[in-house]
Amino acid sequence: MKHTGIICAFIVFMSHLVPALASEGNPAWQRSAAEDDSLGKFTMLGAKLDEYFHALETEPSGIQKAEVDFIIGACTDSLVRQFTAIKAYGFFLNSPVMGNEAVAIHIFDNWFGNGKVAMKNEADFLNARLFATVNRRSQIGCKAPELALEDMDGNKSVLFANTRDRYSLLLFYDTDCPKCRLEIMKLDIILKNKDYPLNFYAVYIGTDRKEWEKYVTEYLAIGSGNTAVFNFHDPDRLSDFTALYGILQTPGIFMISPENRIIGRKMDAEAVEKMSDAIFSPKEMEYGSEESVRLFDEIFGIYGDSLSCSDITGIAAHIKEKTLEEAGDTTLYKQMTGDLLYYLSNRKGPVFKCGGNGVAEIVLSEGDIWKSSDDSIKVLSLAGFMKDMYSKSAIGTRIADIEVPSGEIITAEGCRKKDMNLAKLKGKRNLIIFHTEGCDICAAEIEAAEKLAAGDRKTRIYLVNMDEVLSGYPETADKLFMNFDLTSLPFIIETDRKGTVTGKYLSLCF
Repeated sequence: MKHTGIICAFIVFMSHLVPALASEGNPAWQRSAAEDDSLGKFTMLGAKLDEYFHALETEPSGIQKAEVDFIIGACTDSLVRQFTAIKAYGFFLNSPVMGNEAVAIHIFDNWFGNGKVAMKNEADFLNARLFATVNRRSQIGCKAPELALEDMDGNKSVLFANTRDRYSLLLFYDTDCPKCRLEIMKLDIILKNKDYPLNFYAVYIGTDRKEWEKYVTEYLAIGSGNTAVFNFHDPDRLSDFTALYGILQTPGIFMISPENRIIGRKMDAEAVEKMSDAIFSPKEMEYGSEESVRLFDEIFGIYGDSLSCSDITGIAAHIKEKTLEEAGDTTLYKQMTGDLLYYLSNRKGPVFKCGGNGVAEIVLSEGDIWKSSDDSIKVLSLAGFMKDMYSKSAIGTRIADIEVPSGEIITAEGCRKKDMNLAKLKGKRNLIIFHTEGCDICAAEIEAAEKLAAGDRKTRIYLVNMDEVLSGYPETADKLFMNFDLTSLPFIIETDRKGTVTGKYLSLCF
């Protein structure tokens, strides 16, 4: 984050200036001028921290936690560290951005709960510990805890034990809760008008069965064509929903993905509508933006020449872990994975082609995620095409037995035209360059090939001019396109004396 250096420099500055004995509790008539100056600096620090935390408010949770840890850890004075930690805890605890309570819980675990930093008093500490205890298992991205509940007919059900093909809306309510009644009335209007294809689980947390039955009849007749409503209760609280979902007051509304990940928590009806619209009426996504290209250029640039195919698929797996598995954010996962696929489709070289094939295979295996018509056109078709192209002339297989008329052979003795069969080339190492006229990169590769052949008698270079083949030998051209990825020229493939493919997507210029 661009703010990090500014705020950390400020904190270090404050750590040296604020006296260790600066006490905010003294009445004004007892404070010295120096202590008044210290309080002024704390006020300055508080304003700077508020500014920085607001800048972090919509960042991913992992970045928020890392930044907050860095800021608190940068404080060398104990009072400054306490002030900073308490300020951060309060900000994220009360943030209007859904899910930011996870940062507050992280701060408690990392700084207050283990005694590294003291809260102002025992009551604040106990409240923070209680909040962390009852809320840590129901944060955004957590697997939805299973709930063993009873329906109105006395049948037992366990919610979220298995994955499904539908999203779920989970409501905890009480019959004497005015806010519950208001939110349910709003949800009734939204669900009937929008008819979202989801399961609505309404869980009564009280014990009065007659009141519950009356309430369900009056307020929870919400079912529509696509929205299915299920009413449950747990009169003996055997499911421990209070601790599992942090239900200390009602209403408590959660959105759960088909993979049983919590993607919305402590929501109101408006938030349910906004999230459901995004899920069920998604905007068409665009992939391969300039911003995404710069991002992946930066990521892959870190690896340099050591980049491997497994590194690329590892990045794809990391994206899935952080967006889909931890955060339950299918939209973000699709955007980043689609951007990665488009990026790899435009990169040359064996590592990027191999990595692109790996990412394509991942995408094609996720039919439950890439299921819209837009996905089929923009992502699945590209992934299928990349996989198909990479499968042609696979490394370790015999090269296609194709006769190429009027090819060119470059050896240490020079260059000559000759008909050649790709499966019967005579060099110990054979490099076949498919090229086209007017292609500067092709010309550079051929020039590099001539230099290589002049200094290495074991290597033979074979040039296939696709312009000549297409114009004079269309049947041969069809065979070449069927057996080789000639979507981008030059295409360089390597075989050994037996005609086994030992490398492809090569470059001789680097």
